[in-house]
Amino acid sequence: MKKRLISIIIPAHNEAKIIHYILQRLITLVNPGDIYVVDDGSTDATAEIVETHGCRLLRLQSNVGKAMALNTGIKQFQLYSRYRYIFPLDADTTMTRTFIPEIIRCFSQNPKKPHAVVGRVCGTSKNWLTLYRMWEYEIGQSIHKRAQSSIGAISVCSGCSTVYKSDVLQNMTFPGVDISWIWRWQF
Repeated sequence: MKKRLISIIIPAHNEAKIIHYILQRLITLVNPGDIYVVDDGSTDATAEIVETHGCRLLRLQSNVGKAMALNTGIKQFQLYSRYRYIFPLDADTTMTRTFIPEIIRCFSQNPKKPHAVVGRVCGTSKNWLTLYRMWEYEIGQSIHKRAQSSIGAISVCSGCSTVYKSDVLQNMTFPGVDISWIWRWQF
């Protein structure tokens, strides 16, 4: 069976206020059948909202946390055997129209080397705190990540903007902390 290009998997716990907007935006970028939502024991209308968008849904009876929800969803939906790339996306994250094509281009430039490609996170400036966070992300992404990349040792892949080769995920699971997972790849 030929693998499809990319799946998006979203762990969601009580995201009824935002999930409609996020899914509406994603559907303009990818086929709704390639969007998978793991309802992580929500007590609000998250699952019902997901169902109205034609996305795939897995309902967990209780809240197991982001890492376990991702692991369960990837396994239950068999994403590593059906897709070349898997994109775990936070339920409150959006992306630009060029995000996925740019990520795929990065993988295509060197098909054997990268296990994951990290995108760039951009926030919205609403007050001094969000403005500071945007500045902090910019420093981290523009300087630190480039330096780490040049020596082939990225220490952390952002949980909301990293796309993984599916064969890598077939042999690993998401831990509670991203950094321990990334270090296992490199050391």
